[in-house]
Amino acid sequence: MIRSAGPNTFRWGIGWRISLGFGVFGLAVGVLFLVTSSTLAESQRLSQHIDEVLNPSIQQLDVLDRSLGETRILIRHWLSVQSGAGDPEKLNLVDLMEREIPEQVSAIEPLVRQWNDLELQHQFDSLTTDIEHLFLVYEEVMRLLPTFQSYDDPIAMMDAEYYALEGSSIPKFTSIIRQRMDRMTTAQTDALSASTNQMDKLSQQLRLYAGNVALGILILGFVIAWWVTRSIVHPIGELKRALLYLGRGAPLDVKVKTTRDEIGEMAVAVNRLADGIDRTRAFSMEVGQGHFDADYEPSVRTMRSGRLS
Repeated sequence: MIRSAGPNTFRWGIGWRISLGFGVFGLAVGVLFLVTSSTLAESQRLSQHIDEVLNPSIQQLDVLDRSLGETRILIRHWLSVQSGAGDPEKLNLVDLMEREIPEQVSAIEPLVRQWNDLELQHQFDSLTTDIEHLFLVYEEVMRLLPTFQSYDDPIAMMDAEYYALEGSSIPKFTSIIRQRMDRMTTAQTDALSASTNQMDKLSQQLRLYAGNVALGILILGFVIAWWVTRSIVHPIGELKRALLYLGRGAPLDVKVKTTRDEIGEMAVAVNRLADGIDRTRAFSMEVGQGHFDADYEPSVRTMRSGRLS
């Protein structure tokens, strides 16, 4: 008899096999999706940091560096060329000091707050202080030589030229500012290169992983399909063979193999049917030979909880 499984007995049925196959397949696809999503998010973050911080920082630092370089040329012109207050070079220097460079510094400040290196942020703060000190020296030169006639005063000329001597205020602050600018520009350029390389590496990893996982999923799909198909098609083929034998009235040479699933229940029923037919055939032969007192055991079929008993 086929008795129903007990409460603690797990039956590895066809539904469970199919569910497991699709579950494993779905898990593999889900892992691929999560890894792809995570990699793309990291790549997008790097791209956003490059576009919104690194590239603008490098550009703004370059603009500021060129403006500071221009002030050095203009202050030398102020010292060496006797001219009046309306001289275009002098007016240009005043505009750089009072408007353009402060605006450029203000444009860089929001970017500096997004730099990952705190030391570079402190470097920028020191840079702004050094620029202020340099401009104070420039203003002192302007104060000593404000007009065309002031250049005829040897004391004023000597005092103004002193600030430009080697080791004095203008060369000192100029050198410090150049060093800080070079350090920050180099750091941002290196950060840009590192971020670009990281994006390339993520892209390569994603292509490699996606390719391998896609191939693995394809192979897994074939394996699951083969496993599920084999667990269904082969037993059904055995049942078909058995029923063909029974339909022709021939006895089964080999019992149908039973399994712990729905097809296994069908196999048990077919085996019982074959046994019943064999008993009926044997009884008929006994009766045909005149043995009317031969024993006969009829097949009893009942239904319990949806299963044969």
